[in-house]
Amino acid sequence: MKLSNTAGKILNDPVRIEHRDMWMSRLQDLYNGKSTGNVMAINGIFGRSENEMLLYSDPETWVIESLEVLADQIDKCDSDIQFVPPCIEPMVYGVHFIDSIFGAHVYFDDEVGQWYNDYLDKDVGTLQYPDLDKSEAWNIAIRAAKTFLQQELALPLFGLPTIASTLVVSVNLYGENI
Repeated sequence: MKLSNTAGKILNDPVRIEHRDMWMSRLQDLYNGKSTGNVMAINGIFGRSENEMLLYSDPETWVIESLEVLADQIDKCDSDIQFVPPCIEPMVYGVHFIDSIFGAHVYFDDEVGQWYNDYLDKDVGTLQYPDLDKSEAWNIAIRAAKTFLQQELALPLFGLPTIASTLVVSVNLYGENI
């Protein structure tokens, strides 16, 4: 699956890449304790497929559609007063990405518009290393990342699924038993 030529040119625009790199340099200076002269504001834009659930059945198409959406709104990144990095982010199961990898049943509640999970039916301390080859969540994330890389784009960033803290994952997997 391949991105349109128009979107590819937009997402490889050397002027926009230079603009992004200038902001990245300012961010690095801030991290290194150097004064940037102004308050640093970051407000990235995300390209998202109109069919967010497509990520779970066809992550390759989801990536392409998300990049096309991103290219269509790229002018929002042209700010000189705040850093607006363009990116896509396949939020596989929201904050329950790791929970799913460890075997929790994760589901989307259409009424609330949010992901949830059921607790594991295992004793605390018996969790085994997951078989990533058999993990649906892991494989969706890998397929999305590979598709993104195949597009050979220099401008947009690729956000990772949520890697929650061990405390959050523990509570999500075991509830009050943890």
